[in-house]
Parts: sequence; C-alpha cells; structure tokens
Amino acid sequence: MKSVTVRYFGSSSSATHKKFEVISLEDTATLKNLIDFLLLKYDAPLRNLFYDRLGEFKPLVMLLINGKAADDLTSPLKEGDEVSIAPLIAGG
Repeated sequence: MKSVTVRYFGSSSSATHKKFEVISLEDTATLKNLIDFLLLKYDAPLRNLFYDRLGEFKPLVMLLINGKAADDLTSPLKEGDEVSIAPLIAGG
C-alpha cells in the first residue's frame, strides 16, 4: 500500500467538505484508480464534477500530480505523491 495526499480546491472541496486528506492505495494505483476510489467514497457530488451525462471525463477539471498537470488518467501514483483537484471556473 502507498499513501497519497489529495488536495481539494473550489467545488471539489465543497463536495468532500475537506481541504485535503491522505488516502491509501494499492502499490500499482494510477490516477484513475484514485478517482474511482473517491467516487465510491463521495458518490454523486464528485461524479457530477468529474463526468458529464454521457460518462465522459470533463475537461474542466484540472488534475495535478506534485504540481504538474496530469493529462493521462493512467499516470501511476507513487508513495508520497500529492494530487490536487482543481475544477476550472467557466463563465459567460
């Protein structure tokens, strides 16, 4: 098992009622595995943040691993990584 810190910003913080938390994952865990774990834990509020009605990952959610943009959900996570979830704000 490995531990990663997840930092929540904006609506992801509102959905989880947390600024951050430490989560234990399998040694082979990827960013997608982390998101799946969070969806099981927080259900609809985060599901609506991450996915549209068709089940496609929303491009308006920025995921960072140790401060660097993570565009690939298959990115492996390492012990001690910090993952930030920052929904981008859009308006008109």
